[in-house]
Parts: sequence; C-alpha cells; structure tokens
Amino acid sequence: VVEGEWGQEATLTCVFVGDEMDVAWMNPSGSAISGGSSDYVISGPTSTSNSVWTCELTVKKVDVTHLGNYTCKAEWSGDNNMEIEAVVELKVTSNELYPNTMKALTVEEGGSAKMECVFMGNKMDSLTWTDPQQATINNSTCGTTVSGIVQPSNGKWAEMLTISKVECSSKGEYTCKAMWGSSSISHTITLN
Repeated sequence: VVEGEWGQEATLTCVFVGDEMDVAWMNPSGSAISGGSSDYVISGPTSTSNSVWTCELTVKKVDVTHLGNYTCKAEWSGDNNMEIEAVVELKVTSNELYPNTMKALTVEEGGSAKMECVFMGNKMDSLTWTDPQQATINNSTCGTTVSGIVQPSNGKWAEMLTISKVECSSKGEYTCKAMWGSSSISHTITLN
C-alpha cells in the first residue's frame, strides 16, 4: 500500500528477482499504462544488484481517479516463458468531502427527499446520519431509508438518506458524518 497526498506525486514500486524482464503497469480499471501518459511516468526495470530488478510508476498529481489497485506484471521470454504479477494499492493520506456534494434541498410537503453525502478518498469505516434534533437516523427510523455505503466511481464513496414522506416537521439540517479510524468529516444538508 502506498499513501499519497492530494495533488502531489506518488511513486509505486515493484521489485522482482530473476533475469532481465519486461514490465508493464495496469491502472485500477485494468488498462495498460503507457510511458508517455500525461498522468504517469514509468521508470525501469533497472537492476539494483545481481538479479534484483526494480520498476517504478509515478503518479504525477494524485486525484480521485488514481485511487485503487495497480498491477505490475513482469514477463520473461525465451526458454522459460514466465509471468508474475504484483498488486500495489494507492490510497490517500487524507479524505475530503466531494466538492459537488449537495448543500440544500427543497421538497414540497408529502414529497420524498433524497440527500446524498459523497466523500473522496479511502473507503470509510462508517457513515452516520443525524436529523435536525441530532438523533441518529438508520433504517429502523420511521419513514427513512439509508442506502449503505456505495462506490459510485473510483475513489468516491457515497451514502444516500431518503425520507419517503416529507412533513413540515422534517425541515432542518441533516448531518452525515464519515469515519476513518479516529478521523472524521461531517457535512450538513439543509432540507427546506
């Protein structure tokens, strides 16, 4: 696992032992990464000592699209055609609220309200919702549904709170709080 900072470089390294080889990198979606990519720089394989080879993939500027598992594949040709793969996971050292996360929602009385919190970074350990009275909301709360944490795209994590029938007493501030170990981020959505 390699932890990178948002907007900074991160270097992933593969080390193989054996004769000289060809090495290819694949991104988290399984596509081959070329050395001339605008997002990546590939160096190696280079020999650091007898039969030990190192290949590095540098992510030039870490953003949400770069998070996930990268595959480094070494291939030896000749008499002993062989292939070995290694997986290196790229995470971020800090998590953030997704910039376009909903801030307010207006719903007519009797209608349904869908509020979504989206965070960028590593998968959260938990996400909790509280209502305007600071009571915790879950699927046993009358008239509400919590979707559970989903990954709408690489490096983004979301959870949706649905109120099936909005009443005047439903209006106010709803807060979602994402937890990663001992750190957390909260976001408030105002329901009008």
